[in-house]
Amino acid sequence: MVIHFLLSIFFLFFLVCFHEFFHFIFAKRAKIEVEEFGFGYPPRILKRKIFGTNFSFNLLPFGGFLKISEEELKRAQPLKKAKVIFGGILSFWILSFFLFFFLNLIGFPTPFDEKQKNFVPLGVQVLSVVENSPAKNSGIEIGDLIKGVKTENNFYLIFEVDDFKKLIESERGKTVEIFIQRGKNQISKKIQIPTNPLFSKSYLGVGIEKMVLKKNSFFESFFSTFKDLFSFAFFLIQKYLSFFYFIFTQKEISKETVGPFGFLYFSQKIINLGINYILLFLAQVSISLAVFNSFPIPPLDGGKLLFVFFEYLDKELARKVEEKISLVVGVFLLVLIFIVSFRDLKRFIW
Repeated sequence: MVIHFLLSIFFLFFLVCFHEFFHFIFAKRAKIEVEEFGFGYPPRILKRKIFGTNFSFNLLPFGGFLKISEEELKRAQPLKKAKVIFGGILSFWILSFFLFFFLNLIGFPTPFDEKQKNFVPLGVQVLSVVENSPAKNSGIEIGDLIKGVKTENNFYLIFEVDDFKKLIESERGKTVEIFIQRGKNQISKKIQIPTNPLFSKSYLGVGIEKMVLKKNSFFESFFSTFKDLFSFAFFLIQKYLSFFYFIFTQKEISKETVGPFGFLYFSQKIINLGINYILLFLAQVSISLAVFNSFPIPPLDGGKLLFVFFEYLDKELARKVEEKISLVVGVFLLVLIFIVSFRDLKRFIW
């Protein structure tokens, strides 16, 4: 568990530093002074000045930061500022592309499709678990592969989703032992099946699919990556818009929303499933950040980029309006992160 937690922190550290690195590269190319590139957050452990920039290594390994000279940034031409900001937007899109591309080469976890030619079978996998369901209470987790079911009289190997569902339904009211594969571990869970379905016609409260690792050639992977990337990005845009609509109409935060602690929690779970799922998780997180950071709202990079173009009309007015909007949105995001993080902490405690 300690190793998993450290790996989760490294994933977060890598994503943030990768983003800041692109800001750094584009700032250097625009000849804008970068005062400091920090790996982690203060207190500072070590600092070295290289090529005019202080590179610092800090105690808190939850990301990184870039400190650009405010005076030089104010004097910089809008086009130069736009390049620096665009570097941050571009970073997550590039990372997402390469992660999806590599996944297409080594094996992309996906539901079984009879049209798919090149794949490696995984088995019947748990993709969702309902809270307070028999499955949740027994300890079944997302990512578990269902290998077999032992009833009072027989043992059944599980290869198909329908076979599992029919077997569970036939044993309602009885206790069965479900054998699952979790990463490299083989474990079993005893569950008493209710007499009636409780969650969307499910007796156990799990969503399951027959999963495979889809593989493509180099050229197929290139085109498939664009398809995967933009289809998922479009899906996320819809999710984000519905999320904000939900907040302002229902005045609640969707349970699907997670913060840094939620990222750490779920990444630890994903690590058990192997490299393919780890890369898929990082690719999905990266494209989520890419889409969110591209929204034209300060203090996000997309919003900063929008106001850089407004500077061509009135530099001073654009700066004042951006500062006010950034303050309001920044406070809103901080409150949102605080609420979500508090809820995410419960995952670790309970």
